Amino acid sequence: MQKSRVVTVLLVIALGASLAWWFVGPRQFDAPVVSASTQPTHEARPRSDALPVVHSSDAEPAPLPVDALPLPEEDDAATQYAAELRYPSYSQPYRQPLHPADETQYTAVAVEQQDGSQWSLALQKYRFYQPEALVFTLSYPTDLPLAQLKLEVLSQGQERLLAQTSVAATTGTQLWQLSAGIDWPEELVLRVSSGSGHSIRAPFEWVRPVATITQVQQASVQGEDLEIPLQLKTSETGLYQIQGLLMANGAVIARLVETQTLRQGSVRAVLKAHGSVLPTTTQALTVTALRLQRMSPAPDVPPRFGNSAIAEAGIGEFGQSDVSFQPYQPSAEEQQRLQFLRGQ
Repeated sequence: MQKSRVVTVLLVIALGASLAWWFVGPRQFDAPVVSASTQPTHEARPRSDALPVVHSSDAEPAPLPVDALPLPEEDDAATQYAAELRYPSYSQPYRQPLHPADETQYTAVAVEQQDGSQWSLALQKYRFYQPEALVFTLSYPTDLPLAQLKLEVLSQGQERLLAQTSVAATTGTQLWQLSAGIDWPEELVLRVSSGSGHSIRAPFEWVRPVATITQVQQASVQGEDLEIPLQLKTSETGLYQIQGLLMANGAVIARLVETQTLRQGSVRAVLKAHGSVLPTTTQALTVTALRLQRMSPAPDVPPRFGNSAIAEAGIGEFGQSDVSFQPYQPSAEEQQRLQFLRGQ
């Protein structure tokens, strides 16, 4: 009888411990606490397929149905995809929540030094194209008794020193004209340090462009689309994705994307704007933020990037009345994907 009571007591103790663990949980699974005085560095890379945020002005874009696009706070995948299916994938209305920033946006790295001083380092953009100069902005307390700063370029991961120079200690925007070695990787780190123990670093890419857009020609109407011919020079044959923003009187109205196989050499490609994204009245149109990417041909081969020698180009005056088009009809594959996202 006494033995039975002992067993009962042990079972009650074990049950109580289990309930306590269930409600409190083990501490090792808690998120780490970051103190306010410690600023983590931000080395997150932007998406390679996104485009710069361009602020809208007073141009008149094509009117959209009230439910054509999700509100910024909506994150339902089915709702967003249904909104995108109102337009062809190669010609989507531009909305900043759907098309975040890319290599032209850079979040400054902030570091508290051992002496308590706050340093900040930001590059002009994340991806530079050779032979562009490296442009960065450095900030630190101006009352520090510094005479010189050392600039270094390192390879990411292996920390191999590739280039270094010394400059007068100063805050603000600075320029460093690098001369890349043939064996340089494209993913690099800029490190700025002083002789007094201060140090700060920021990641970036310095890319050998695989292709360059050399010319943007006047647009013409072809069926339901406005076609924009491009001239390119490519160093490699492959499948390329070309992107650009369509603007009307200074306001971004559409994001254009084209995927095309291009051979090596001087080639031609076309961006298309569907009539549904054009302004309702005839307006002067331009394309900007042109960029391209050679898609990865195999899992172990990374994508490569190209640039544009044309920052912005006028393509003529057009409006919806110049193009004969019907509302876009999603393909069977697109409708099937939407049903899947809706759980149907």
